[in-house]
Amino acid sequence: MQSVTVHAKPHRLVWLIGIGWLLGLAAQVATRFWSGYMDVSPPQLLLGALLCGASGAAAYRTSRGRRGPAEGALAGGALAASIVVGYAALAVLLWNPAWSEAGEQQWQGVVLEVSLAIAIALTLGAACGFVGWRLAARRNSGGATRGQHL
Repeated sequence: MQSVTVHAKPHRLVWLIGIGWLLGLAAQVATRFWSGYMDVSPPQLLLGALLCGASGAAAYRTSRGRRGPAEGALAGGALAASIVVGYAALAVLLWNPAWSEAGEQQWQGVVLEVSLAIAIALTLGAACGFVGWRLAARRNSGGATRGQHL
């Protein structure tokens, strides 16, 4: 099997990921001020999935190791984690006092919901990063990635 090595610096891709992240932040701030809540809309979810896929592709483009698509999954999960941390920081900064008074929810329910939401976000981010890595590999090598078949 022939090995394909790619050591390109994906400056444009990294810039697009950063711009997309900031666009998502701006959309979240606008949603908070428009509705009063920190709702996440379907276009924002799609943007997050695309950003995680792009981070997987960027991981492929800069890959120097032999970890394969796991690098893409790690990159996608890391980007999803940055989105979760950014969302949490934004929720603290833009806290609405009515949120504290409106709920009769027990703290155990909140912990369960938040941990489930974080786990889902990280898992889906890793999956999108994995897919982004595989798509970048397929595009670059025409069907084979570093000696492995897709």
